[in-house]
Amino acid sequence: MTSTLSMKGFVEHMHHKRGRNTNIEFCNFYAYKLDEADGIGTALGVKVNEASQADYVLISELKKIVQIIECTDLTETIKECREAEVIVGEEKESLAELFNKNKEAAKKIVMKKLWDDVVNEFQKKWLGSRFVMEKYSRKIGLEDDFKCRFLIVLRDGTDMKELQIVCDRLRGMMGEVPVCNSNNVGRLLLFKMPKPSILITSYQSNFTFLSNPYPLDNTNFVSIK
Repeated sequence: MTSTLSMKGFVEHMHHKRGRNTNIEFCNFYAYKLDEADGIGTALGVKVNEASQADYVLISELKKIVQIIECTDLTETIKECREAEVIVGEEKESLAELFNKNKEAAKKIVMKKLWDDVVNEFQKKWLGSRFVMEKYSRKIGLEDDFKCRFLIVLRDGTDMKELQIVCDRLRGMMGEVPVCNSNNVGRLLLFKMPKPSILITSYQSNFTFLSNPYPLDNTNFVSIK
């Protein structure tokens, strides 16, 4: 026996939250809120502290695909990593000596360590979000789980290429992970959700799907360029 879950109440204007030194930054699109007390996870019985979750999801029951979306501000982290890389690059002896004076190897070790926390956080959000979507698929009576894809949305002005080292490390768990900024997220969304005021009961018929943004075999996958 299956039951329904009204999704209209979870529709939210996607945005980056206010940070210590940053204001709220909106994207021009909507998605379903996944995380926090008023998100899908809580509605499905997943406690806020039970599983780390991404910010939003787009769900296509028609294509059986879920796009997990994380709006993240890594401005300070990227700055710190680049500063550390410069220090290592300028080091004359000490650290380089540990790697037979191979400074490139030393840089890679330092960068990997600096990015560990970021990678681990994304991995936890991926696993927690998939856990929630598995509960959702059971809720609506799907026999098979959704195919999940992950999208990272950075604040405008953050260089997407800076995250290449992170995406390389996430690939083994998630497949290719595209990255974009708030102002160009539309080109990577699974579909463009209409504003809440024009959502209709048979909502899938009112969505504009993009042309195969997530090939199931990952061929020609859109990634950082």
